[in-house]
Amino acid sequence: MLNLPDFPGGVKSGAIPVAMRSRRQNRAALALAGALALAGAGAAGTAGAAGCTGAAWGLKLSPRAPAGVDRPTWARALGILRAAAAGTAYGRDQADTALEVLRIFRDEETLVAVAHGADAYRAAGAVTELLTLSPEEADAAVALRAARDGDPEVRAQASQALVGLLDLAGRRGAPRADEEARVAAAVHALAGDPTASVRRATVSAGRRLVKSDGEAPPWVLAALHDADGAVRAAAASVLASLMRDVPPPGAKAAPLGPQAEYLALLGDAHEGVRATVMRALAATAAGRARLEPFLGSADVATRNRAAALLAAVAHTGGPARLVLEGELGAADPAARRAVLHALYAAASGYEPPAQLAIGPALLPLLSDPVPHNRLYAARVLMGWELSDYREVTRLALRPLARESDRDALAAAAALAGADDPEGDAALIRLLGSAPDPAVRAQAASQLSRLPGDHVLPPLARALDDPAPEVRVEAAAALLRALSRG
Repeated sequence: MLNLPDFPGGVKSGAIPVAMRSRRQNRAALALAGALALAGAGAAGTAGAAGCTGAAWGLKLSPRAPAGVDRPTWARALGILRAAAAGTAYGRDQADTALEVLRIFRDEETLVAVAHGADAYRAAGAVTELLTLSPEEADAAVALRAARDGDPEVRAQASQALVGLLDLAGRRGAPRADEEARVAAAVHALAGDPTASVRRATVSAGRRLVKSDGEAPPWVLAALHDADGAVRAAAASVLASLMRDVPPPGAKAAPLGPQAEYLALLGDAHEGVRATVMRALAATAAGRARLEPFLGSADVATRNRAAALLAAVAHTGGPARLVLEGELGAADPAARRAVLHALYAAASGYEPPAQLAIGPALLPLLSDPVPHNRLYAARVLMGWELSDYREVTRLALRPLARESDRDALAAAAALAGADDPEGDAALIRLLGSAPDPAVRAQAASQLSRLPGDHVLPPLARALDDPAPEVRVEAAAALLRALSRG
């Protein structure tokens, strides 16, 4: 047996038989434990972990810094992500971000170490990432332990790893039938977990197991009838392919079985469930025919959603456009806001003729007295890239991007996506001075998508931000930006 001591950072391998651990796992666990001991715990550990470089971790500086980039900055960003992945000085959301980025940049050694650490949440997350990067290092025993944890968040995290293991076994053939049976039993138990958030996470992960014709494990289908609306909505999203061959209304062959159960959710009490089913129906002509009656719904949200989805198809969208135009011209700002949100949610599916048809009704809202309404009208038009409206849309977005709230972030991102220098400048300003750490973190994420070296200095400065979520997003953004060369 190999027993590692407790370290100040909280890492302990536990009593794990040497035969069950690869030499790589032993080396990585020891290096990670030593690194967290150097980083320390508590408030002092936050600063220490944030400044760890590859050398301090005792791990190789991998992924290797691309040629020509600033190696110290690369090492510091990588150290922050490693600390967030493994150390409790960072929250779980930051751990999720860090684990994903470390997988993208193929830092296998750190992921293996975290998978065999004492933090069950992070360990299960690392197993999930290893399934993509290095499946042979994804230890089912780690995920199975997490599935029995008393913390619902840990069980929800475990569900992602266990469903991934089932998917891998189905595609490659399970090397051990008894292990696959234990994993399947654990997934089934999580799908019936007493905590709704665990059931929802399990069902969402089940998307990997749903076939293109809608065939799905029984526990995914059963979630359509879950007592919790959010779980039903997750199941409806996962099973949207059931609507690909739905018959039109009045067809001789009526929907049967799961397809009929899915359609029944159009009358669900939970708005999220109804919205998900309506989006699934909008993908086919027969499905859109089933949406047409909802243009007369007494429920405003349902009516707006149906109109926004149906108007996307130019040759059948006439009645839907009339509903949209009426709501867009409503005297009540809240009514305009509601229809703009519905239209924004459906905007990516609009055919060019449909964009041209609805564009004139949106144009007056670029001058709406409510800034939020101006923002959403501009975001729809900017996404459609209608050349006639391009400049006036930019003019509407620029004043909004000069503020410091979430709407300013959305406006800046839209401008930056359209290659407007004011968008880049606004994102840099928000990263450095927005009062809300969530806005600063998202500004860092948006900056990573922009070409050019001008984003590197502000992202490097953000590695010293007092908010851990900003440091992690800035580190992730820096790795992405630096790796582009």
